[in-house]
Amino acid sequence: MDLNCSEFEKRAHAGRELGYIEDYPERIDFRINPFLEYLDKRSDDYLIARKKGVKAVTTPDEAKTYQLSVREAFKRCVGPLPECTAGVMEVTGTIDKGDYLIDIVRIECLPGVFISANFYYPKMINKPGPAILFPCGHAGEGKASPMYVSFGVEAAQNGFSVLIYDPIGQGERRILGTGIDGDWLSAVDAHCLIDRQLSAIGEHLAAYMIAESCRALDYLLSRTEVDPDHVAVSGNSGGGMMSAYMGAYDDRIKAVAPCCYITELRALLQRILAQDAEQCTPGFMENGLDLCDLITAAAPKPYMVGGALYDFFPIEGLRNAMVEAKRMYRLLGASDQIHSHITSKGHGMWVDTRLAVIQFLSQAFNIPFRGNDAVNYEALPNESELCGTESTGDIQSYIAQRAQMLYNERRAESKSLHSPAQEVREQLIDCLRLKPRSVAGIPRLVETNPLESSYTGCTSRKLLIETEPGMFIHLLLVEKLDNLSSSNRLCVIVAPIEESGLLTYPLDPAYSSWLFVQPRGIGSGSMLPGTNFGMFDLETASCYYARLLGETLQGMRVTDVVSAIQFIQELPEYQLSWITLSGTEEHALTALYSAIIAGIHDVDLTGLLDSFQSFSTETVHTWGHAIFVSGLGISVDIDELLAELLPGSLKIRSVLDVRKQNVLQEGKEELKHG
Repeated sequence: MDLNCSEFEKRAHAGRELGYIEDYPERIDFRINPFLEYLDKRSDDYLIARKKGVKAVTTPDEAKTYQLSVREAFKRCVGPLPECTAGVMEVTGTIDKGDYLIDIVRIECLPGVFISANFYYPKMINKPGPAILFPCGHAGEGKASPMYVSFGVEAAQNGFSVLIYDPIGQGERRILGTGIDGDWLSAVDAHCLIDRQLSAIGEHLAAYMIAESCRALDYLLSRTEVDPDHVAVSGNSGGGMMSAYMGAYDDRIKAVAPCCYITELRALLQRILAQDAEQCTPGFMENGLDLCDLITAAAPKPYMVGGALYDFFPIEGLRNAMVEAKRMYRLLGASDQIHSHITSKGHGMWVDTRLAVIQFLSQAFNIPFRGNDAVNYEALPNESELCGTESTGDIQSYIAQRAQMLYNERRAESKSLHSPAQEVREQLIDCLRLKPRSVAGIPRLVETNPLESSYTGCTSRKLLIETEPGMFIHLLLVEKLDNLSSSNRLCVIVAPIEESGLLTYPLDPAYSSWLFVQPRGIGSGSMLPGTNFGMFDLETASCYYARLLGETLQGMRVTDVVSAIQFIQELPEYQLSWITLSGTEEHALTALYSAIIAGIHDVDLTGLLDSFQSFSTETVHTWGHAIFVSGLGISVDIDELLAELLPGSLKIRSVLDVRKQNVLQEGKEELKHG
């Protein structure tokens, strides 16, 4: 097998092999964090429970039942797909490369929104033949990445037709950032941005990307060059993810070959945390799934897993996943249909892996394998040649229009049938994904430490409480020396607990004591920079980790605040206290939700978000990722939550829009709600 490849590929490999290994010694230090220790314990518990269930599957009938449950669980996690339109599918140009052709294609997937794609195929085709659906990984240039172009050419030289297409936010569908230079967003940032936009209407990116892949498959099957009984899917990294998704989701796929994706989920989470939006389908772990279940769901289809020894997708996790997948394939009577190829390189679909995939699919579809002797890697088509699908439409505008329609419909319905307070509270609990244990039960005091108070005439105590099994947060209780009376007023402040902040944090003299609550992952409880080895923002990673567990980071933080209130209310000296909840900006939302859940009468908020609705239309914002909770905004918005507070005093000191600009009218600094 000739492993010649381009100079680009040689240079790219040189920079990837040791990228993660060099940072490995710090991994233990990163894990010493209460929130991360909690998440690690959750993933440990998940793995053990899941492995016990899988171990109990010992017969072919049990394996078939398990496979059916996996398929149903995965589709349940994905949820309903957006309804793709049966619109335009057209070729806008053709590149003639001698013994193969490349059609420039655009495929309408949503009204006015198009997938940009390239269709590679041998020039001399006299009957329908095998084909490969190839979703791109996270390359900014999408289908024009030299690694993916190389695959298209290599496959065409081996008798395959190949459709390589741009996912949302990549290639011809890239999204501009907000900087002065107008740089393109990275694929990861673009995916997370679109997912946040979708969250306002209770949807998520994975469903959209699967729907687009199904639509791309529609086009592939429409080509006369393609034999519908010999269609495979393959891809790398994010494309490996989508290959595994499609192999489990769409029975029109007959063979599957994901690369640099399959591993044991717990191993991945404990190394680099969760990945970006579409790789974290809601409730995936909650439903007992692991990545190797995507293989089981596809059985008995021919299946090859590509891996890399030095990948940041853990190789030990890949080994464990393959042990389980092979066992399931054996029970399902297809032990000869599952294979793997491990390259001694870093993350990427290198030439040896690409040729292994093509050889595997050639054997699966019973056609000869010719290798890559005929490929001229220094004469591959370039990005300017491969683009040219005219307009691909604007996915952001489509989502904004859909959001506005849904928002208007729900508002009209809510006006005709006003929801009682209890129903609004239940909607909030549902959106935040609060579990029964999260809204009941008294948290445990772990330790208390008197501190030298930063405030004159006050005492201070630092408390450590367990808000749910394995999750510990810090509180700071500041009390006036003469605060103990039947009319005691307590202000519960959601804020980071750091000495530099407390020295200057103003205390309203209207209160006799103040309880600072630091929810998980905030302030001194924040994860160390580098914990996920620079993959992306730690707050974003934490949100997607929670989503895999079937929860929300915002809901977890509300759990912490409600638990702190329950704790303080059990102390004899505070059982008759009048409590006010306070917070600023992101913490103002946490305080508002906690007040509704805990039944607190008073709320004092600074920098409160005006509405979730505008996030579906305005994509420029500076709010933390945790506030984006699926369904908040379409199920219940800020004004409705404020209207349903128990009678009392509501003080709003400022209101901010999506860009954190103050929108409260001058002269209305305080709003009273009775």
